[in-house]
Amino acid sequence: MAKLEDPEQLAQILKALRNRRHYVDWKRVPAEWLRKNLEGQTTQSIDAAMLAHAEAGGRIERREERRTEYRERFEFYFEFILTIDGHKIYIEFTLEESILPVVTIVSMHYENRP
Repeated sequence: MAKLEDPEQLAQILKALRNRRHYVDWKRVPAEWLRKNLEGQTTQSIDAAMLAHAEAGGRIERREERRTEYRERFEFYFEFILTIDGHKIYIEFTLEESILPVVTIVSMHYENRP
């Protein structure tokens, strides 16, 4: 695992999360997982939790994208592990860097659940 240390990428992630209404996109599968597994939580509440985590200096992992189907589009993907409602939750996202950055949530599940 490699902690995100690039201040420009962190700034892009924060910019997207702070403007989540326009710049955070959820893929269907993680949005459905959220609805089925974390009663009372919404995409908006998870966006807010990710923002709070990032603003507090919480760990964000940056990994080199090695999966063939995604390599051409993304050099890296990113991960949060957050505690939500007493559960450790893994959240994987991509970042499209630009003047108007976009964070896309692509995967979400329990982390190390027995």
